[in-house]
Amino acid sequence: MSTDPSPSGIDALRERHQAMIGRAVAGETISAEECRTFINEVAAAGASTAPGRQRDRLRQILYHWAAEAGARGDPLADVPTLAPYDPAAAELTSARDGPAPAPPAAAVAPETTAVPQAASPTAAAPSPPAAIGAEAISADAASARANRSGVATIVGTVLKRFTTFSSGATEPAPTELAPPQPPPSPDIEALARTRAVIRIGALARQWLATPPEARAGYLLAGKALAEASLYTEDDPDIRTFVEASEEHFRRLERARRWRFNLVLAVICVIVVAALAFLLVVRERQHRLEAEASRARAEFEAEQAVATARFSVQTEIRSQARAAVNALNRNGGDLAPLKALLGRLADVEADELNRLTLSQQTVASTAQIESQAPASRGFVPPPPNAVPAPVTNAGTCEGYLWFGSPQDSRLADKTDPSQLRPNQQVAIDARGDIRLRADRPSPSYDLGTVAGVVPAGSTVTVASAPIRYDRSLGPQYWAKVVVPRQFCTTVYLQYQGSEERKNAALAALDAIGVQTPPAELIQSATGRREVRFFWQEDQAVAQQVAKTLKPFLPSDQKSSRDGLTVVPLLTFPKRPASGTLEVWLDFGR
Repeated sequence: MSTDPSPSGIDALRERHQAMIGRAVAGETISAEECRTFINEVAAAGASTAPGRQRDRLRQILYHWAAEAGARGDPLADVPTLAPYDPAAAELTSARDGPAPAPPAAAVAPETTAVPQAASPTAAAPSPPAAIGAEAISADAASARANRSGVATIVGTVLKRFTTFSSGATEPAPTELAPPQPPPSPDIEALARTRAVIRIGALARQWLATPPEARAGYLLAGKALAEASLYTEDDPDIRTFVEASEEHFRRLERARRWRFNLVLAVICVIVVAALAFLLVVRERQHRLEAEASRARAEFEAEQAVATARFSVQTEIRSQARAAVNALNRNGGDLAPLKALLGRLADVEADELNRLTLSQQTVASTAQIESQAPASRGFVPPPPNAVPAPVTNAGTCEGYLWFGSPQDSRLADKTDPSQLRPNQQVAIDARGDIRLRADRPSPSYDLGTVAGVVPAGSTVTVASAPIRYDRSLGPQYWAKVVVPRQFCTTVYLQYQGSEERKNAALAALDAIGVQTPPAELIQSATGRREVRFFWQEDQAVAQQVAKTLKPFLPSDQKSSRDGLTVVPLLTFPKRPASGTLEVWLDFGR
């Protein structure tokens, strides 16, 4: 096919372009060689096509088939561009495509001017190659075409003079031929744009050729999409490709925003639920704290009442003991007894004066104890019995008074100044000794009572003896380790039988715990609990429950199950370690 760059030649290229597209649509494969040849012809036609609409049409055709070659995996040696516009070549083409068309059989070079019919065959210039390769855009190729155009011009002039001379005309004066003009330098920016359009166009056509379900992998995003958007007017396939990429990106953005909004909504719901839960928990905690504070206040009030009663009872016991001692003296003295009765019973003086001592022999203490009613299942301990340590209850510490060398409280009357750490010693049976939390001060102020060591008990010395000089002689103290029940106080709140209550207190004394006066309270009705507040008091609490089981009423199921041991380890404002509470209904 002719590479004629004239409008008619450009139309021929366009017709050939449409024909090749129709063949490709019909399923025919355009060979790589045919495609490359057509690209070279279109590129060469740019030399005779001035800038304007015709040259833009040529550029669109060139871009299409260059991108098609790249999409089919047949990359060109270099990016093809239209040959730079050459006015001389355009003049030759215009002369050749004048009113008198060239004979079909004649091979006329595109660079030569029109030759008359009578011209000698030898005057025809050599025809250039039919297909111009990628070298069309190089400077050397442009120079070669310019030189060939100059040669063609010279040959044409010679032929014209020869014809005139043959016809008898006068030869015009020779004129100096103009030197060939160098081709313009290629536009770097246009070259870069061409490369980009071909590259992106090839990707666009590859995307179009891909099945719809697999096209998403070819779409552009980010900087690549921004670059492709610059060339949408150069290639309709690129425009379609960019629009599809933008729509896909918008869909992804909508999906991302939807997911973000969903996650945000879920987080808001979780936060609201957490706040509601915290409010419920805090409200419940406040309610529990209020109930605990109320229970604690009731407990402290009950403790205060019990302490007051214990003080009164202790004073009464002391006065009663003094009255008994006065009666036991020779002749007997009724004055302390009358004074005690006057305070307690509000007895008139004349009634007290009628009190006299009888000469009847008083029964022995053993006989009195044998006549006392015993509780079911409880056997009173023998006199001066030493409480056995509670199993797994552990120990407690404190400071104990051991007396003086002249009046030692040791069972073997050993001098207490000779005590040594880790030594086990027994206390004499003269009476219980209070265990103090701290050693006495230098002025001999005694510390807080931590417990009571029963008479006859064995203790372990934990320190060297400490000497205090007093008016009655030196007094010795030492730190000791004793069974834990000696440091335990059991507060009994009860309801029901006084007989069982007294027997229960005696049983508790027998295991070595301290028992303040029991408190008769209505809220103990129906209860059978032993409460402890510290983990280390659990074993003693279990021993207390076991000790009090025989005193439960026989007509209740509780007499078979026993007392319940209740841990209150999280009770607000817990009492000191070693404190137990017993809530017990003895029945009638």
